[in-house]
Amino acid sequence: MRAKRVLAGRIMIGLIRKGAVVLVMMNVGPAPLLAQTTRTPDGTLWAGTTLTLRAMVTDTAGRTTALSNEAQVRVGQVVRWQWEYETLPYLTVTAGDGWFSLLLRNKGNGVDALRLKTAASEGPNTTPWQISLFEQVDASRLFGDASPLNEYTTPFMPSESRRLFIQARPPSDRNTDGIFLTLKMSSVANEQSLTPAEFIAGAEIRIGSHTSTSTWASYPLAAPPQLLNGRLFWIVANGNDMRLFSTPQPLNADTTFQNNIRYEAKLNGLLPSGQGAVVGNHWYLSTSFGYIAYFDWTQATGGANVYPQWLFIDRLAVNPNLPLLSDGTRLYFALPTHHIGIYTPASNAFDTLRVANPAPIVSMQLLPNNVLFVGREDGRFDLVWWGMLLESGASMSGTGALTGAALDDRRGTLFIVRGVRIGCYRPIQRQWLWSVSAHAPIIGSPAYDPTTDAVYALTSDGWLYAFDAATGTPLSFYPQRLIADAPVVKAALRVLTRTDRKVPYVYLAAQLDTGGILTTRVLQVTAFNPFNRFYSTSVMDGAVLGDALLFTGAGASDLMLVWCWSGGEGNRGRFYGFRLR
Repeated sequence: MRAKRVLAGRIMIGLIRKGAVVLVMMNVGPAPLLAQTTRTPDGTLWAGTTLTLRAMVTDTAGRTTALSNEAQVRVGQVVRWQWEYETLPYLTVTAGDGWFSLLLRNKGNGVDALRLKTAASEGPNTTPWQISLFEQVDASRLFGDASPLNEYTTPFMPSESRRLFIQARPPSDRNTDGIFLTLKMSSVANEQSLTPAEFIAGAEIRIGSHTSTSTWASYPLAAPPQLLNGRLFWIVANGNDMRLFSTPQPLNADTTFQNNIRYEAKLNGLLPSGQGAVVGNHWYLSTSFGYIAYFDWTQATGGANVYPQWLFIDRLAVNPNLPLLSDGTRLYFALPTHHIGIYTPASNAFDTLRVANPAPIVSMQLLPNNVLFVGREDGRFDLVWWGMLLESGASMSGTGALTGAALDDRRGTLFIVRGVRIGCYRPIQRQWLWSVSAHAPIIGSPAYDPTTDAVYALTSDGWLYAFDAATGTPLSFYPQRLIADAPVVKAALRVLTRTDRKVPYVYLAAQLDTGGILTTRVLQVTAFNPFNRFYSTSVMDGAVLGDALLFTGAGASDLMLVWCWSGGEGNRGRFYGFRLR
């Protein structure tokens, strides 16, 4: 790839050295040409140009006093390349193929070409993407109409620019976690490597639910459904009549809702407020009047008539608008006085955790390791562990109510959301480690993932954030816009890594308000590569999204369950099961 050009003429260069004038004469080739033809358009002497040099010494009168022998000089090749992104180096392929574009320029002084090699990093056990390279030799040809490349570009003249197109085609079987692509480039003239170009791509793929079912018409859900021993149980009510149903076989990808639904019992004598929790064999339900009833779910079978028993809390009632929560041993509930009530079935004992000057409770959430988080209207929160009040009155800066929390149990830190802010708090030291703001209010509770060591949150305008758990720094490629067509009014979020894989996914159900009509988006987003995502619109329009996602497990045959309280055709409760990625 070296070009040799021989030019003619004589050039004299004068130097003053200790009172004498030294002239260097250059004979350039055999044929006379203008001096500028020896240079590239960038002004550099062409590689391969040969020069004949002689040094001549003259005195002040111009008489030659010494003359050197002729020397032949040949200009070597200077290798210099420049490249820049013409498109963003990341993309989500919604249909067809994805394309990247680079602009390459030979900044050297000789004809050169590039050797190109691609290296891809993809998830284990996934189907590879197809990567193809094209160069724009003809300016009228773009992308796939350009000239295909195998390993080498065609030669570039000095100062010549040319586009390089990279085609990224996702696998047709949808088995992908996205792709990280590196383009390695080196000069053919001297094998000098250029700084590699980095790209990231993902596919946006529509999926449907793997299995689904609904309740009887006009029988919405009356309490949050429960996964018990791998089986799903749910209670429905129409205002007068309340029934219990279950899946007699544990739900999974092979044992779906089809032919796997059984009517278990009729529950008599109460109208639940929509709150419930299970402690052992007892399922507790709160009523709209603030009372708590319970029944033995293991005995409510075969179409039985069940009459729940009542818990009589002396001079107290529960707040029916806030959840009943169970740590497996105790039942927690909010009191109308804004204190925290505890019932221990094993000892039939009630207790009240009192806090100073309690503000109204707006959120209650059971976190890993049996930590109860209680968020209050004024931005303060309480922490309860195994029935003991660990902390009371801790405050987070910002405006608005506390909407949720997540726990990093390895570090013992909490991630707490208030309005647009999310902060990291260490209860043992009563210290805020970091606090950052999103650009819009965060909806619902965040989710912590130990694999990526990050906390994830969704905003009301559909942006998914991911923050480093230790520092609060946004992760690369985040925030990521997932939903753009309507405001998010409710969301359930969780990050999970399937046991047979190493790639975590963000599982998300978001309820949108599209001009007064509720719609739901279900998304599964590759945590390492949020440009790769699967989405579903299987949930019927008008259905009211439930409060949390349920997972039958974390194995290859397990399901994520999205449930809805009511709404849609027939005002039914609804369940949708999705395969894990």
